[in-house]
Amino acid sequence: MSDVAKINRQFLILFITFIVLVASAVIGMILASTRMTDGNIQYVIYFGILLLMIIVVSLYKTAFDRITHLSYLVKIRHFQGEPLSIHHASTPELLEQQLRQMGFARLMLDKKHTTFYKVTKDEIKNRLIKRYVLEVVVLIQDHIKEFYLDEVDHDIARIQQQELNEQRKIDRMMITQVRYIDQLDDQTKEQIKEIVFVNHNGGIISTVNVGLHPSSSKAILLYGDPYFPSLYYKYHIDQIKNFV
Repeated sequence: MSDVAKINRQFLILFITFIVLVASAVIGMILASTRMTDGNIQYVIYFGILLLMIIVVSLYKTAFDRITHLSYLVKIRHFQGEPLSIHHASTPELLEQQLRQMGFARLMLDKKHTTFYKVTKDEIKNRLIKRYVLEVVVLIQDHIKEFYLDEVDHDIARIQQQELNEQRKIDRMMITQVRYIDQLDDQTKEQIKEIVFVNHNGGIISTVNVGLHPSSSKAILLYGDPYFPSLYYKYHIDQIKNFV
């Protein structure tokens, strides 16, 4: 059984058990109303079932969110696309030049990383009240052998506060973390696969790691093709294709 079939089966089992519990609660309330003559006892049963269902719904919502996020990653891996050809990012200088042409500004430069960002109105999902999309590209210095840095979290928090001061609400974040690599060893491959795609309560966080391998002119990243869990994820991957 494939990983996709397994995750679909887990979701189906979770859904069926939830329906059974809801049906049991409804049946319990019907029995209480038809067989109980004491109104006080009926009230206690109704209240108990209602309280139990609040707890059950909360637990199942967490479980559904977890399995949904896991299914995104499983399906992305199952439909994994080919490495991209490098056209604009053969050197850090050319990458920065391309990012600036795409409207990115440099926020931070230190010995570990360089952070570029831009904030645009959300044109993907039409709303009466416009929200904003934060796009971040992090170029990690050659001597750093990891993708996730605490400094990047601080950069993003700084941008969010800056936009909040301007009364612009950001609930979509697309983060691309880039490293130039000489050798594509197993450890680096596993690090590249550590992507994030979370869609929770209307907010989206997408993080994609990109290994640029100039000797082969290839950009290695984990992305679904033709599978995209959302239009925002597709937009994120298309933006990466534009600057690499």
